[in-house]
Formats: sequence, C-alpha cells, structure tokens
Amino acid sequence: MINKNHTHIYNDSGKQICCSLEEKIDRKSPPPSVHSDDDGHNHSHDHYYGNESNWKVYLPAIVSFILLISGIALDYFDIAFFKGWIRILWFGVAYIPVGLPVFKEAFESLRKGQIFTEFFLMGILPPLITMG
Repeated sequence: MINKNHTHIYNDSGKQICCSLEEKIDRKSPPPSVHSDDDGHNHSHDHYYGNESNWKVYLPAIVSFILLISGIALDYFDIAFFKGWIRILWFGVAYIPVGLPVFKEAFESLRKGQIFTEFFLMGILPPLITMG
C-alpha cells in the first residue's frame, strides 16, 4: 500500500534514498484492476472440469492417434493398397487434426514478426523429418 503522506528523503547529491525500488515502481504503476462477478462475462468454467463434454478437447488428438496407429499397423502387415501416395496421404491426414492448430499459431506468430517460435518449429520440423 502506498503512503500518500510520505515525504521523500534525498542525499546531498539529490539522489532519493528513502524508498525501495518496489515502492517507486508501485507509485508509477496504475492501480490493479479489480475483477468482479458482475463484469459482464460468464465466470462458469465448469465445462473444463468434470463435464462429459471434456473429451471433446482431446478429440483431435484421439483421431490423429487412431489414424497413426492404424497406418503403422497397415505398414507393418504390408497391406497391398497401403503403398506410395496412399501411405503418404494417410499419414498426412493423421497429422492434420493436431498439426493444423499449430500451423495457425505459427502463421499468426510470423505475421507479428516472431520468426522462430515453438509453433513455427513444431509446424515445420515434422514435415521436414518425414520428407528426409
């Protein structure tokens, strides 16, 4: 809490010696905003915890995992149709549910001038590794 009745103390050279750095910063900073329950938006966050729709958050990862595992199984058992472009397309489709949000974030970061973000690296490395 800032003491409004405080009088600053200065040394002979004019340097302020009475207040800590934190007090100086607090004095120049705006007061913190108070967040109340009637500020115009919904404060119910129950949809994140213990709700039956919670699995929808993981749905892209589940779909991607199922496609990946089934592609690995088709590859392992050397199924006749699972060759060439079909195989590449299959694994590409498996990457889309989890890769598309990463590409969106990478694109947004690039638009802001942030080149080497984790989204850019996560988005570009898996395709490069797959090609190599």
